[in-house]
Amino acid sequence: MAGSSGRSKGGKGQLTYTGDELEVLCGRYFDHCDEAGRKYTKPGLVLHLGLPEETFDAWLRDEDGKYTEHSGVLKRAMIRMRDDLEQRNDTMSLFRLKQPCYSRYLDRPAEDGGQGLQVSVSFGKSDGKAAAAYGK
Repeated sequence: MAGSSGRSKGGKGQLTYTGDELEVLCGRYFDHCDEAGRKYTKPGLVLHLGLPEETFDAWLRDEDGKYTEHSGVLKRAMIRMRDDLEQRNDTMSLFRLKQPCYSRYLDRPAEDGGQGLQVSVSFGKSDGKAAAAYGK
């Protein structure tokens, strides 16, 4: 299922794609799932791309700022998966939404030791910049 446009990188046999190629391959994955009646999953996308999961996660996180284009494509793909899960009403979709790779949804707000409900909002990377916490 992996795209034929992947190229070997650095002798490790690791595939790499341009951002545009990655976008096309992600679109093909979603089309394939729609045509085959399959649900979208992160493991399914990773397999379709023919990447090691570690590479997929590194591109998605882009901690060093090396994969900005790849990260944007993969984040949109993950949001599309999450949107699909949010539109469904089966038990498995709820279970999957609670998984870290899809959102870590909680059934109830986290307890804060009797201080009231606390809401944390952050924008961008979770490095503390542009973040605020609100509580009662």
